[in-house]
Amino acid sequence: MTTIIEQKDGRLLLNGKLNFATVVPVRELGMSFIDGFLQSTIVFDFSEAVISDNAALALFTAWLRYAASKGKKIRFANIPQQLQDMLELTGLNAIIQIEKK
Repeated sequence: MTTIIEQKDGRLLLNGKLNFATVVPVRELGMSFIDGFLQSTIVFDFSEAVISDNAALALFTAWLRYAASKGKKIRFANIPQQLQDMLELTGLNAIIQIEKK
């Protein structure tokens, strides 16, 4: 299963597997969307993604750094509870904005 990102309803929707095997191409694809996104705040929606390990943490921080270098902000939506718990445990929830349902 290939992971894709598509623009839908003003968000960037991830669809497919996100793990250590896919994180690098997904990171690069996300950066190209960050470059082309006109709004200053970008929402990455994970409602269609299958997250099987904590590679998403590295992805989140890479996208945050990249977006900041472009003068943009990122929020993440529909993150699995297990990953939200890990963000809290590591303290990354202080810098990673999770959109509440």
